Amino acid sequence: MIPADNHSVKTGPWQTIYWEKGPAAAQEYCQKKCVAIDIILDCLKCNSQTEEPIKYYEKKLERYQKFGRGELGRSPFNYPDFRHRFNRLEELNTYLVNKVSSHRMIVDSLISLGQDDLKHLLKTHQAAIKKWTERITQSNADPKPFLLPPSKDPYETMNIRWAHEQGYLGEGTSIIVVEEDADFEHPAIADAFSSDNVEKVKKTRRQIRLSIRDPREHGTHVCGIIAAKNFGAAPCAKIKLTGYECRVTDFPDIPIYNFSGYYHSEHMDDFSDGTVLINFISKLMQRDFRLAQQLMFMDKGPKKTQLLQTISEQRQREKNANTVVTDKLLFNSNGNDGVVISESPRKTFDYAYVLENPAVRNLCIRVVNMQQNGLYPCASANLPGDPHADITVCAVGTDVHSTLHDGKYGPLTGSSMASPFAASVALLIKGKMPHLTNQQIRSCILESATPIALDEHHEPHLIENPEDLKKYSLEQIALSRRFFGRGFLNAKGAIEMAKGYRK
Repeated sequence: MIPADNHSVKTGPWQTIYWEKGPAAAQEYCQKKCVAIDIILDCLKCNSQTEEPIKYYEKKLERYQKFGRGELGRSPFNYPDFRHRFNRLEELNTYLVNKVSSHRMIVDSLISLGQDDLKHLLKTHQAAIKKWTERITQSNADPKPFLLPPSKDPYETMNIRWAHEQGYLGEGTSIIVVEEDADFEHPAIADAFSSDNVEKVKKTRRQIRLSIRDPREHGTHVCGIIAAKNFGAAPCAKIKLTGYECRVTDFPDIPIYNFSGYYHSEHMDDFSDGTVLINFISKLMQRDFRLAQQLMFMDKGPKKTQLLQTISEQRQREKNANTVVTDKLLFNSNGNDGVVISESPRKTFDYAYVLENPAVRNLCIRVVNMQQNGLYPCASANLPGDPHADITVCAVGTDVHSTLHDGKYGPLTGSSMASPFAASVALLIKGKMPHLTNQQIRSCILESATPIALDEHHEPHLIENPEDLKKYSLEQIALSRRFFGRGFLNAKGAIEMAKGYRK
């Protein structure tokens, strides 16, 4: 968290290594740090009767181990400093005071031990106290560089309200929302669902809820962003809700899909050898997903080998068949792990790591979660990096007001909330211009996005005038695309561009 008026962005060693030498060098550094922290923990556990230093280094070790820290495509979390800004002065002060307090407790604990072999740790934490105390002084003198700009109305920021005023409401359109459940009786969205869809979902409704959230609340919120009567981005659109085991061929007449759900499965370790990469796209394209489910729980052996071969053959048949998937437009949330999406295989399955198939990649628009000011990404937001910058837009996904289950309303935050805004813009265009192909609509949304450029102080700026791009070097523009892809969602720009296509 460095003030924006500081010309040199001060990152930690592994971030600097990442940017200067690449992810492999950063990963090697992180592995060495893990070994060093293990040694420190062993020393502390042998000498210490207090838990403060041990807790600190256990948490530090966990941070280095999670995601590998230097994995391919990862964004250094502290670069630029906009990842660590605060909405309110009170949040900033609490954060800084807690930092100083934490390091002081560790210093007191280390001094009480009086061990010579721990003196280097003592100096490290004393230096940290000095650093964070200086930040307090800086923030008291001028808090502005540490704070985010004031929030704005996201419907105004993304020009969705303008679209509504022009009569773009998504009439006559439908969208597949891939969620496990929703509150179909909610008064704001009940009319958006067909009765047959409601009955089908209710019959297959899962009784066991995912531990991290209630899928009904999540699905209700996403559906409300799209089609709620009073505030939905495409209030006249119709929704087909379907679980994660749907197939593209199940809905040949509905071309637009929104993926905001939770696709992670702890049972995907079986695929760590990379023999088969099951992701949410391949789930849609496989004829027999139940077969893939069986594979997750099987030990290695002849039966598993046979199933692997069967699935491989199925995927090849899908690829060769040129099925209706080629006419789809897929919107998917970029994820909330605070990392840039990479192409590297994962031991555990995460829907954020997809798009290995170039044919499917060209049907997708990925969406990054932004703050309501429309300039700064949420601190936990996954960013596109170089691999996916060309198919990524940013949209507000922080503190978005929408429908909740049991007829309630409230805010939720995540890329799950950003993706349905982008999907809704496609519905607005489709409703007025049904003659456009999905690829034309996709191009309009991507190419009309308002670019975001980082200046020499690493401050982001919306580039609404193309001439303003000339103020930035090619290096600045390339760096900006790593964080923001094509730029910020612009419903007005997409609609105006769509008008240029002749019938």
